Amino acid sequence: MKNYILSAFLFLFSSFCFADDEYKINYNIKGVNLDASNIHPMMVITNRVLEIDNTTNEVHLSHEMDTSDIKYLIVTSNKKKPKVKIYSNFHEAFSKIYHDNLVVHVHGFGQDFNATLRSGITLQKNYDINLILFDVPTETVSFNIFSEFKRSKRYFENSTRNFDDFLDDYEVASEYYNVNEKPILFMHSLGNHLLEEYIQSEEYQYNKKLAVFENILINAPAVKKKNHADWIEKIDEDINIYITVNKKDFTLKGAEFLTMTRQLGSSKIKNKHLASNATYFTFHTLVGNEHNYFINPTLMENRHIKSFYSQILEGKTIIDEYYIDNESGIDLVVQN
Repeated sequence: MKNYILSAFLFLFSSFCFADDEYKINYNIKGVNLDASNIHPMMVITNRVLEIDNTTNEVHLSHEMDTSDIKYLIVTSNKKKPKVKIYSNFHEAFSKIYHDNLVVHVHGFGQDFNATLRSGITLQKNYDINLILFDVPTETVSFNIFSEFKRSKRYFENSTRNFDDFLDDYEVASEYYNVNEKPILFMHSLGNHLLEEYIQSEEYQYNKKLAVFENILINAPAVKKKNHADWIEKIDEDINIYITVNKKDFTLKGAEFLTMTRQLGSSKIKNKHLASNATYFTFHTLVGNEHNYFINPTLMENRHIKSFYSQILEGKTIIDEYYIDNESGIDLVVQN
């Protein structure tokens, strides 16, 4: 209640004290020459350190983290290139995006800010969704992959309070703007560690904040398989929870090497280990050793994969074999 009242106060305060500063990003999106034209406005919530060059009016979001200084960005396109506007609080930024078919996406390991933008733009171009990107610095800045992976996990662990604040902000803003549709929470790879840590943190304590979501997609999770049901079963039973698994996933095999533990997203699933409130899907026969099969350009041509993610991200419930069957290569492990 205290957080809710504080969020409401900040919203009213911002109506009078809001300053809208705009900066340019002058670097290309890493890896591809991606066309960002005609995208819907995307919101980015990030705890990266933001560096501004006042002489060129350019911003750079670094690999360092400051959980006490959250940035709210709106990304649009300007002649195909991303354009970023910085807002002082969640509520003002939230007013600049579309609220239907809304997906909150948390990325995985190895993501600089360019990669976060690239993932978001690719998601929006492949699916009929609007996006809030929850961004944490997880890029590698040294050749010691072991320490880099540990640092990224620690950054997600340290971001649980920021995630809790986001849920408070969303509750207030969605009521103010009369948002009727529940959003989808889409956690990918190591980003699922944020959800795992949040549920086991002091901030959670079986609260109902996650109930703002219609579906939670735990996609290719880079979290421990052992005892995963313990924390997943703490999620509100009214939320549809979907977990995707590919035992051939090459990236998650690397995570197993780094952590010396079996990863949920690349393990054989046995009934006795299942969370009672989740539905598991295996992609072994369809995607090979791919990890990002929800945005892989070749795999996106497969109508079964496209249909699977479209249904979940657009808020529908996967309940029958019309969408998922053995013939399509996506196996329904169990329906709870």
